[in-house]
Amino acid sequence: MQEEYTNVITLTDSDGSDVDFEVLDIVPY
Repeated sequence: MQEEYTNVITLTDSDGSDVDFEVLDIVPY
């Protein structure tokens, strides 16, 4: 779970802030 979380943060950092919310919602689910 931790590894996936870090991957999401990096993707969001590159894309933007709005994406982090959507991705974070999909990752935990």
